[in-house]
Formats: sequence, structure tokens, C-alpha cells
Amino acid sequence: MNRGKKRKLKIDTWKQTVRKHQRDAGEAYISSRNVPKAALSQPEERGPEISLTAWACDHPDSMGYRAMCAFFFRNVSANVLKPPEDVTPICSLEDMVYHDIFKSKFNLRFGLPRSDTCSYCDKLFMKLCSTDDANEKKKIEIESEIHHRKAEAGYKTLKDDTETSKLNPNYVVLCTDLQQVLFCPNLTHSSVFYQRQFSTYNYAVHNMGEENATMLLWHEAMAHRGSTEIASALLFYITNKYSRLKAGEERRKLVVWSDRCVGQNNNWKMLTMLRLLVLEKFFTQVEQKFLTSGHSFLPCDRDFSLIDDKKKSLKYLFPHSGLLSLSRRYPIHLK
Repeated sequence: MNRGKKRKLKIDTWKQTVRKHQRDAGEAYISSRNVPKAALSQPEERGPEISLTAWACDHPDSMGYRAMCAFFFRNVSANVLKPPEDVTPICSLEDMVYHDIFKSKFNLRFGLPRSDTCSYCDKLFMKLCSTDDANEKKKIEIESEIHHRKAEAGYKTLKDDTETSKLNPNYVVLCTDLQQVLFCPNLTHSSVFYQRQFSTYNYAVHNMGEENATMLLWHEAMAHRGSTEIASALLFYITNKYSRLKAGEERRKLVVWSDRCVGQNNNWKMLTMLRLLVLEKFFTQVEQKFLTSGHSFLPCDRDFSLIDDKKKSLKYLFPHSGLLSLSRRYPIHLK
């Protein structure tokens, strides 16, 4: 049988391929609509190329210097990204060099973005971004500075109380906070998201002098999480931890640190319970102190963060069993 030869495709000779090569090379070509296109003008001769890193190091006050510091510090510290070949630094520097530059030159701090920010700070930031008046900006900056100084003063007072409690056993400092609701059973399939789960509440009492934490758990069938329940949980911890003062014993002082949540801590029921501790002679003096709203990071939050990190790897159905296994490794007690 006489068969014809199969025609070979020559894609390089196609009009659209030739036209594309001419266009990419900047030459004159005819478009698909038969419109002649002129060649692109030749670029001007450039001077000698300057290394971005060398220019940034010669200009320490420039924005390029700041960008290079941020770029290389991120690559060295995270060890994830690598600088491209054309931005290779001339001299080898350690990451602490860039860290010191950021701290001394630009007064910047390093940390992860926060999700639970201060509403008052966000309000001032929005006002500062929306105004163009210099006097108004100055007023907002002063107001923000006062707010942050109050927050720093609160943390400093907490630090001083902590140091005093470690030296004096009759000076008791407790930090209290309620964790987010723990749902059970702890399952991961998609249907759980649309179903009603059982709520469990975890109230933490961190003893600053002894450097340990006590978790008081109860579920929604036992009680709610209002001011009465929070005051009862704190009373339960104190009455089981400390005994009444006898005649002739030294004075004992209690300092309770918490946030300003009105529904849990800052209310008359909590004050009445603290007054009861004095009348029952558990303590001779009781003080309740609050951190600035929006800047109320307590040691209890570190305990909660430890629980959140470990519960991802622990296999349990109910929060009590998970915290029980966690208490075997860390100074956490369950009640």
C-alpha cells in the first residue's frame, strides 16, 4: 500500500510564533490584525551597577538600610527564606547585630502580631490615622502615652508584689482569670461544628509566691460563670489553702490581681466575699487590684496558653482528663 509521508509540524515558522519572538525582542512586527507595529526604542546606557547592600551600608539613615535590616534579620532568625543571589551581603553579620540596630536606632520591638488588642489603643490609632491636624495628632499621642504609662505602672506594681510575696510568706499574691469555654467531647470531625457541645469552665488561681497554678473546673450542669460562681470558686480555693489566724499570730495580707471584667471580678459580690475573709480571720488585710483594661496580661494567660498548646497533642474526650494528664508534668493542680 502506498502511503503518503506524514507532514512534520514546524511551529517555529508559524506566523504567531514569529510575531511573538519579534515582539518580545522589541523588533518591528505585524499584529494579528495586520497593523504594523514599530520597534521599541533602545534603552539608554546605564552606569555601573551599585550593590543594594553596599549602598544601604553607606547610608545608615536611609529607608534602604532599614529594609535591608528587616530583610536579613527575618531570613537569619526564621531560617526559612534565603536572600537572592543579587542581594548577597558583602560582610557576614550575626542576627544580634540587626537586633541591636533595631532597638537602638529605631526603638522597635520584636514579637508576633496580637489578636487580642486594646480597644482604647485601636480607637486612638484610628483617630490618629483619620486626622491631618498637627495639634490634634499631638493631643492623641499624649493621650496614648498616658494610657501606656498607666499600663506599665500596673505591671510594675504586679512585679513588686510578686517579689514581696516570694520573700514574705504572710504576703499572699493571687492572680485569677477565667479561661475560654472548654467544649466536650473533644472530637475533630466536621459535624461537631454544627452540633451543641457540653461547656466546661476553667477558673485559674496562680499563686505568685509559690509559683504554681490551681485550676478549678465545673461544667454547665453544675453552675454558670457569673460573679457568684467566680467568688465561690475563689473562696473555695482560699478556705482549702489557708487556715484561720489564731490569737497572737502575725498579720497576713492578701492581694488579688485580675482584669476589670464587671461580670466576674469588679463587682460588689466579690468585694463582699473578700470582706468575709477578713471577718472570718483568714487574713487581716485584703486588697483587690486591677490591671489597665486592654493591657491585662496575667500569669494565668501563660497557664492557659500551655493548656491550649498541649491539648492539641493530647487525646482526650473531656477537659478534666486532659488537664489531669497535663498536671503530671507541670505545676498545675486540679480541684
